[in-house]
Amino acid sequence: MKKRKLILLLCISFTLCGCANTKNESTESTETITASSQTHERTELSGISACHNMVSIEDGPEQKFNTYPLYRQQDFSSIPYKTSNIANAGSLLTCMAMIESYWKSDYITPDILLNNYPELTENTSDESTMNTIAESNNMMVEDMQIDMYSLADYLVNEKWPVILEIPHASAFGQGTSYILLIGTTPEGNIIVRDPNQDNEEFEISNTYNEHIYTITSILVEAGNTSIMHTFKAPESGE
Repeated sequence: MKKRKLILLLCISFTLCGCANTKNESTESTETITASSQTHERTELSGISACHNMVSIEDGPEQKFNTYPLYRQQDFSSIPYKTSNIANAGSLLTCMAMIESYWKSDYITPDILLNNYPELTENTSDESTMNTIAESNNMMVEDMQIDMYSLADYLVNEKWPVILEIPHASAFGQGTSYILLIGTTPEGNIIVRDPNQDNEEFEISNTYNEHIYTITSILVEAGNTSIMHTFKAPESGE
């Protein structure tokens, strides 16, 4: 375990040294959560039919998912969201749906998530949305500027999910982008659940049957202004 963390830190350190001048200066564009309090019609791709990866149940008395499902926001273009729809503005919502699915071991897609949290409205901020869903699951959210040492610790040792917020235009999106980071590989790359299907080109081939981005691609696009939203048990934040 320590060896994997060391490899990840070395990869990140090397990348930061080589890419320190690649900061994206594009105009920032924020994404605000919107959800109607009324019940939404379900899309054809809802629940398990909308899952883009293999998720199995671990053996044991508690039927738990063994990994996070992958949902694509483009599958929900018919669901109104914000001033548009989930396909255009729902990257954070889709990330939260994947986290909630893992916590509850159930396929809770973005459309279902909106129905489960009617208190989320068009005026609900991204921070409030994350906190509302986390608190409902007896979790808490820690927000901090992207930091390679903390990221390595959260993913390798603590096994906490991290939503990376990239608050500027990047290769991952024209405005603010959210990507769920859930683990690392022995080579130091990052296991991701990216809700934006347009980013499939960043995935690297691997023998782990996983969705993986290189640490280089993530750090270059994140720059030094991106935020890590880490979901952890309350006692862990003391």
